[in-house]
Amino acid sequence: AARATLITTAAAVAVCQSLEKLWNLSPGVKWVNDIFLGGKKVCGILTEAALGLESGSLEYAVLGIGVNLYPPEGGFPPELRDIAGSLLEKPAPGARNLLAAEICNTFSRHYAALEDRLFLEDYRRRSLALGRRVTVLSAGRATPATALDVDGECRLLVRFDDGREENLSSGEISICL
Repeated sequence: AARATLITTAAAVAVCQSLEKLWNLSPGVKWVNDIFLGGKKVCGILTEAALGLESGSLEYAVLGIGVNLYPPEGGFPPELRDIAGSLLEKPAPGARNLLAAEICNTFSRHYAALEDRLFLEDYRRRSLALGRRVTVLSAGRATPATALDVDGECRLLVRFDDGREENLSSGEISICL
């Protein structure tokens, strides 16, 4: 099951590296699967996996990467205008294919060495949460904490205000401004 999180994390790094290489952009990662640029979400990553009931091992994973390459015609709807962004302001010839190829090639290199976790330091460096106040959203509750680190299993280590620390392997966080 931890491999699914490694896949998501490796994909986030691959997307960021691709954006830097192609367009000299400086994206950041909001744990675990959102890519931000200029304070707006430009990419979401989702990994769905199946575990074997008897073995408990990963049988397969499906990785989806959605990128806002250009703003929609007429702009983003009012409810998304302040939170959604795009990589480019207007269509550029071949940009979609170029981006898809670069992400696939970069991800393939990370995936081939997934167990080595060579991408993890790059992921930490790009984190928008580390060292910041966050709100952990889990089980219908919002709990303030400080994001401390991302461990070797790509879990987010947080310290709650009562001093308790926890490695989050799922859930959602919001970053306090």
